[in-house]
Amino acid sequence: MRKIVIISTLGCASCKIVRERMLKALRILGKEIDIEIIDFGKITKDYPYRKCIKDFPTTIFIRDNENVFSFTGTRPDIVLARFIDFYLYDKDWGLKKD
Repeated sequence: MRKIVIISTLGCASCKIVRERMLKALRILGKEIDIEIIDFGKITKDYPYRKCIKDFPTTIFIRDNENVFSFTGTRPDIVLARFIDFYLYDKDWGLKKD
């Protein structure tokens, strides 16, 4: 399972920008991935990825129910496309397995 979670907060202009750029990055790649927007106020203490939320927007890439990458703020859509390609589709993240 591949998923992108964007942690947002009320009135966050950057949150809207990162969502729009993420959708554009997915169009660039021709990929379809679930994007979930979650308001920080609705996150419970036991939310599994809570520890990586430092500011807004926080974007979390989840692969096989594991947080493989997260960042805060916005990035250009071409950079987001590379992040998606690398963290969500590269089979071994460049690491050899014995």
